[in-house]
Amino acid sequence: MIKIKIIVFLLLFLLSGCSIININDLGPNTIDIENGTKYSFSDNLKYNGPLTTNLCPSVGNVKLLTFVVSFDDSDYSNILNDVNLAFNASDTTLGYYSVNSYYLTSSYNKLNLNSDIFGVYKAKYNPSYYEYYKNEEGSLILLREILTYYDEVIDYNDYDSDKDGYIDGIWLIYTKSVDYFDSDFWWAYTSIFADTYTYDGLKVSTYAFAGSDFMYDKNYVSYDPTNIVIDAHTYIHETAHMMGVDDYYDYNKAVGANCSTYGIDMMDETYGDHGPVTKLLLGWINPNIVIDDYKAVVNSFSENGEALLVTNKFKGTIYDSYLLIIYYTNDKINFYDHPLNSSGVLIYEINAEKNLWYDEVIPNGGNYITGFKYDNSDTILPFVNIVSKNENIFTTSSKEDKILFKKCDTYNNYNIDFSVNVLYNNSSNSEIEIVFN
Repeated sequence: MIKIKIIVFLLLFLLSGCSIININDLGPNTIDIENGTKYSFSDNLKYNGPLTTNLCPSVGNVKLLTFVVSFDDSDYSNILNDVNLAFNASDTTLGYYSVNSYYLTSSYNKLNLNSDIFGVYKAKYNPSYYEYYKNEEGSLILLREILTYYDEVIDYNDYDSDKDGYIDGIWLIYTKSVDYFDSDFWWAYTSIFADTYTYDGLKVSTYAFAGSDFMYDKNYVSYDPTNIVIDAHTYIHETAHMMGVDDYYDYNKAVGANCSTYGIDMMDETYGDHGPVTKLLLGWINPNIVIDDYKAVVNSFSENGEALLVTNKFKGTIYDSYLLIIYYTNDKINFYDHPLNSSGVLIYEINAEKNLWYDEVIPNGGNYITGFKYDNSDTILPFVNIVSKNENIFTTSSKEDKILFKKCDTYNNYNIDFSVNVLYNNSSNSEIEIVFN
């Protein structure tokens, strides 16, 4: 499992329906809606989330600044070329998606994320100098050093696509070997912080730091790398953190909820497509809201983003508790990573309440820093959990047998008092019936 860290210095604050709800007109209390109405308000992390308003945008045409960083005079032109391909290749000819092609595919063409690669920068000091400052301090010193060096060359205003006064996002790819065992510095992590330095009048908030080794790693991965020439998985995962998405794996299995996303999510074991809660938070999907008895054919989630948001009450916001139901298929991104070996209905338990007090984040009681009330590591309820058909999610049966609901399978939710019945399924869709008691 690839362990990814989010370092946060200061959090600033930021499906077949008839009628369309204007969420702006809704109050905080329970509301009456026509069953199956599609959620259509852009209630995403960037503009109404619990983290920061200066996150990397998740929709539109966005350009990232990317720097390859060396610590000696060796020729790193091959790495420079490979970094460009890992971030900007327009297809999967390298055996997997680039950052650009992954996010175009995962977002249903809502996010076109390109990276401008600015040569190989030789650091002023040796690696131990930056490592001495530990994690974010050392990489931040390096970041300021690089941005100052390129200040006369780059117009940083070209990298603020949403005109919020912050550079959208910055990548530092270091050429030093990744330390897979003992280092928290020579690893991969994302930082969201508030810096006082400005460049062409813009502030810096979000940057990611990772080694070039991740492009070639064949040993310390949770997916099959056999056919991958240049691997962008780690960069894809960290880029989601730049947009405000949390990790979904468990940092501390000894405490917190007994939950799992079974490694099939990009924010868990760093492979597969982004799941429905990520796409909802990033503004890529509009689920059908189900609050009463309902029957519908749900098509492939990876193909068109269809999802059902099921709750006994809808408060006009996605920052609440509910179920998300999708039809999983092994196509698009899942075709390359194959998280599961067959198709079926996936049911996600979501607890996405904000954790704020007068525009400041309240610690949720654990070691994982997040703007949400719950996480997948320390809290009594999980942020996201894939519902299992078995009482014991850690039985020896396959993942498919545990979590893929197929024809004649039923799930009963006693907290909300309804059942989900799968009437049929094929390779591309499933008919689902939801019955409230």
